[in-house]
Amino acid sequence: GFGLFSLALMTVGVSTSLALVGLPNGIVTFISRYRGQGESDRIAGVLASSFAVAGIISLGMTVLLWVLAPAVAPGLFDTAELVQILRTFALGIPARVIIALTAAVCLGYERGGRKSIVKRILPKLGTFVAAAAVVFVDGSLHDVVATYVLVLWAAAAAGIGLAALSVRGTGFDSVTTETRELLGFSVPLL
Repeated sequence: GFGLFSLALMTVGVSTSLALVGLPNGIVTFISRYRGQGESDRIAGVLASSFAVAGIISLGMTVLLWVLAPAVAPGLFDTAELVQILRTFALGIPARVIIALTAAVCLGYERGGRKSIVKRILPKLGTFVAAAAVVFVDGSLHDVVATYVLVLWAAAAAGIGLAALSVRGTGFDSVTTETRELLGFSVPLL
């Protein structure tokens, strides 16, 4: 069971990294730069572009992994038992992307404590508590995986809240997007 969990987690981790296309580093860099220059409209553009690009890619990766799971599990990992676990894990890809992006927003606003809460504390502590609860009620491996995905979504929701708190006070009159510049900086960091 642990092997199946590890294979699925690794597959989703790679998928998440691809979906992020280096944007967390771009968010931190550009928010810091534009905050220093007082260009809040460009910060809004960085946020809009980052969440739109990574959101679309993460949804695509989720659908792709869901559809390809019956081929990937036995073909790549030589175990058909992995299909359902991989599909359940795939539902957490957008949540992992939201966690990474909102943590980067917090860091761009120099809120390292909030970043740690979003990216480290909530997912790890939540997973530990949830896994312990599933073991306590004698749940299955699939129950552990489903609970893990729910914890990711809870951490993503908290990340949105903490990122919103970080951005609060930044006046956005309009949105000036420079997606090409952002991706030009971020994609090589992938």
